[in-house]
Amino acid sequence: MRIAAASSRLLTSSRLLTSSLAVPAALAWALAVPACAEDFRVDTKVFQGKELEPISTNVTRFHGSVIWDFSGGGGEIMMYDKPHGRFAVIDLRRKIKVEVPTDTVLQFTQQLRDWAASQQDPLLKFCSAPRLERSTGEAPDSVLFTGSMLNYEVDVQRPPKPEFATAYREFSDWSARLNSL
Repeated sequence: MRIAAASSRLLTSSRLLTSSLAVPAALAWALAVPACAEDFRVDTKVFQGKELEPISTNVTRFHGSVIWDFSGGGGEIMMYDKPHGRFAVIDLRRKIKVEVPTDTVLQFTQQLRDWAASQQDPLLKFCSAPRLERSTGEAPDSVLFTGSMLNYEVDVQRPPKPEFATAYREFSDWSARLNSL
């Protein structure tokens, strides 16, 4: 994925892990459970402009109705637990874990969207209701999305099962919502 605009992410936490063993145990469990019987995985590299080195990488593992996302730097794990309507984010470096209900994420993103729509700044207005046109990218298996404030190109592969694409799209939407916190 090539992104023409950069963004930052803020991780806040209301709970510290009390045991120094809690983070390594959580990491071992997160790495072991999905790896044993993952349904599928997606490797993501994000590039800025025409740079050859990615600005971020992630491995996303889909295991049943639970999805694990591992940052390429190895410092953060995000778990989306759809049946229980929650996210868990573990910051391994700072030994912090936070759980966020999906209802909270939805409420916040709606408030943020409403606020952004009321602003005069063109970028904020765009972010409140982005309009992107889809076309074929430079490579044969790429899709280009263009808008007034953002352009990005995605190199795609056809998944072995159509439901994998649906699961990934849903996860991507939820992940973007969570990243707005």
